Amino acid sequence: QIAGVVPLVTINAEFQGEDLYAVMSDDYKGCTQAVEYLVSMGHRRIAFIGETLTFRKKEIFLSAMQENGLYVNPSFVVTSEKRFEEAGYSIMETLLAAPSLPTAIIAAYDHIALGAICCIKSHGLRVPDDFSMIGMDNISVVSYLDVPLTSIRIEIESICDAMLNLLAAKMDNQYYRSRQVISVPCNLVKRQSVKKL
Repeated sequence: QIAGVVPLVTINAEFQGEDLYAVMSDDYKGCTQAVEYLVSMGHRRIAFIGETLTFRKKEIFLSAMQENGLYVNPSFVVTSEKRFEEAGYSIMETLLAAPSLPTAIIAAYDHIALGAICCIKSHGLRVPDDFSMIGMDNISVVSYLDVPLTSIRIEIESICDAMLNLLAAKMDNQYYRSRQVISVPCNLVKRQSVKKL
């Protein structure tokens, strides 16, 4: 490497700079798959729940809804200053207090979905009978829930492999300069948390 220059690869960060590699999960494909799956199951009133750090996923959700010709009720797009399960629980309280309810919810990541499910249960309601739910990240616990959670699987191993290969190539050639973004596919893992209307 050139003195003072440290080889750098970003993961799932907004791509900036002239001499930077970035490895991104294809959240757009994953979210689009989720929306299309819900539409195929008869859902039209679809909500997005997230937190302040998941604004990129919110924008992707809005684009996917638009591409499917679906109206987005502004009250169905809720983000929280809180994070993880606490965010999901508090957001679900907000959704349940609204005059109009969604039939399906996409959570920015699985921990938010878990908090939302806990809140739904605390109100005597159920997933998927009352709300269909989809998470993102496909963390290991979601397949062991009472109602296994449909989730968008992020290929973490593929992301790490691509990142390490890029770093190794960059370290081997200290004079190489390039802007490169590698997109790693996401896949929807269908389980029992989505109900056909």
